[in-house]
Amino acid sequence: MIRISAEQMLAFQDKAMQTFIGRVVDELPGYRGALVEGRSRSDLFQVASLAVERAEGYGLDSERALFLYANLSVTLGAYFDSDPALPWAADRLADDSYLANEKITDVWNCYIDYCEAVMGPDEEAYVPRRAFEAYCALPPPMPDDGTIQPIVEDFRLFWPEKVDLIGEEALRLHVLSAGKRAADLGLSDHAARVRYCRIAFLLGHAFDADPLHGWAWPALGGTSGQSDSEVMDEVEMQFKTHVVQAVIDWVEPEDSNDGER
Repeated sequence: MIRISAEQMLAFQDKAMQTFIGRVVDELPGYRGALVEGRSRSDLFQVASLAVERAEGYGLDSERALFLYANLSVTLGAYFDSDPALPWAADRLADDSYLANEKITDVWNCYIDYCEAVMGPDEEAYVPRRAFEAYCALPPPMPDDGTIQPIVEDFRLFWPEKVDLIGEEALRLHVLSAGKRAADLGLSDHAARVRYCRIAFLLGHAFDADPLHGWAWPALGGTSGQSDSEVMDEVEMQFKTHVVQAVIDWVEPEDSNDGER
């Protein structure tokens, strides 16, 4: 009888998972083309690998569940499950009242409702193109008055539907979370932090750690000798180059679908 050691079994399982992640990478451009445009296969492999790792942390292990989680992580951000602006995701993923792989169906349905509310039912591939376009025309941030209200009104200039949907408490928590990340990255100027928060509102609260947005960390990390304003000038330029322009220019293939299996 051939005996398979525990180490060999783990190797087989790892190889099977690597093969599955490769399939996810192959299919992402067909489902999320506007957001993955121009990304290398290596970058997308990191994106899918992180999504699978985080999904498995919630007990998700079916191919369908892992595939849908990867799609969500591309659209909503790699850390959407902890994003204060998306409390419905964290609440449902943490709900242990039903089987793990059933969670993803509830999360996916909430995601569809969310997208229709903040982007409209006809928005291509559930990407907020109109919000990205409005972002490009934003004026400088309003002065700090010690409250989050100027920042909320700033968000309303480019994505009013999301502001109205998620409510005051989620907005407050998003601003606090994104503002703290900006401060931890060395941004002390109020206007620079607001500019960071704008991108976080569009891409997810931890966009700088998202492997889909590998352009962000070099721009934020190269702060030596630069002012906060100069750092955010570079971040915004990279954001517009790698994300905004790709989304605005994207033409969705006629045979694409919504990413559901």
